[in-house]
Amino acid sequence: METRNGDVYYEQMVKRGTKKQDTTRRILIVISGIIICFLPFLLGASAVYIVEPVLLMVVALMVWIMWRRAAKEYEYIYTDGTLDIDVIYGKASRRHLVSFDLRKVELIAPALDPQVHAAIEKDKTSKKLLAIPDQPDQDTYVILGTYMKDMYVVYFQPEEELKRYIRRYAPRKAKIVLKTDSEKA
Repeated sequence: METRNGDVYYEQMVKRGTKKQDTTRRILIVISGIIICFLPFLLGASAVYIVEPVLLMVVALMVWIMWRRAAKEYEYIYTDGTLDIDVIYGKASRRHLVSFDLRKVELIAPALDPQVHAAIEKDKTSKKLLAIPDQPDQDTYVILGTYMKDMYVVYFQPEEELKRYIRRYAPRKAKIVLKTDSEKA
C-alpha cells in the first residue's frame, strides 16, 4: 500500500501450523502443572490447605501463558525497501527477529532454487530462521543477508504484492517469480 507521500508500507501475517513438537510441548506443560499442584500432598506439607489454592492459581496462570505462547504467527513488514520479520506469540506478545535493507542483502530467491543451496553451503556459519507455516515448498523464498553483524538465512512466504514490492526495490538481488510471469511462460 502506498501512502500519500509515496512511501510504501505492506504488512503480511503468516500463521504457523501446529507441529508435533507443539502438541508434545502442550501435553508436557499440562502434565507438569498437574504434578506441581499435587506436590504438596506428596511431600505431606502440613499447611496444604493454605498453600494449595495459591499454588493452583500460579500454576494455572503459568500453564495458560505457556499454552498461548506455543501458538505462533509471523509478520512480514515491508517499509520503503526494508523488510522486518517479527514473531507473535499467542496473538499477544511480539518479538522482533530480523530486519534487512533489501538492496544490501546477498540474495532473495525461491528456496528450491539450486543457487540458494550453493549460497547456503558456501557460508555454513549463517543462522537459519524459518518464518514459514510449515516446511519449505514452492512458495517459500530465502533471504541471505546480514543483521546485527551475523549472516542469516531466512525462509519466508511472501504474497504476490509483497513480491512485487521486493522485486521493484531490489531487482538485481531478487530472483522473484510472480504468478503473472509464470502464466506468461
